[in-house]
This record gives sequence, structure tokens and C-alpha cells, in this order.
Amino acid sequence: MDQELTNLIQKARSGDLEAFSTLVSKYKGQVFRHAFSIVNDRMEAEDIAQEAFVKAYSSLSKLDNDFAFVSWLTRIVTNICYDKLKKRKKYKNCSCKARIEPNT
Repeated sequence: MDQELTNLIQKARSGDLEAFSTLVSKYKGQVFRHAFSIVNDRMEAEDIAQEAFVKAYSSLSKLDNDFAFVSWLTRIVTNICYDKLKKRKKYKNCSCKARIEPNT
């Protein structure tokens, strides 16, 4: 891993929003592609990417090894995707009549 990435992570960890913004710019394509490969829905993948970066920022202090940033971020994306898929499956399994018809 290069020194620039380590510096960005350390700055972001100390609250530097510009440094975190640089990390987002650097990895947003990779994060989106990973999310899309799992959920196969462009809009949902965009939402997941945004949620992943919010979660990563708020949990950055929990990252033990700066060298593991990319795999850590990828794991966050994967977990969010699986949560979305579980919710999607639950929604699919509920009664269509209850989902579509308004109370009359």
C-alpha cells in the first residue's frame, strides 16, 4: 500500500473530511461495481455505495490495520448487500394481495 493512502486514512480517522472525500473519490467506482455485482440493480447499488461510505466513515476508528482498508470497505459493502437481499426476499415472500390492494 502506498504512503498516500495511509496518510489519507489517518487524516480521515482524525476527522479530516477532505481526506475522506478523496478516499471516496478513489474507491467509489470499485465500491459501486462490487455492490452491483451482488444486487444487480443500479439504483440500489448506488444507495449501497453511499451507505457503505457513511458506515465506513463512522467506523473508521475500528479499522485496526490501514493496509486492510480496501478489504474492510469491501466487507462493509458485502454485508449491506446481503442485508438488502434478505429484506428483498422477505418482501417477495409476503402476500401480494397485502402489498398491492388498498384497504377498502
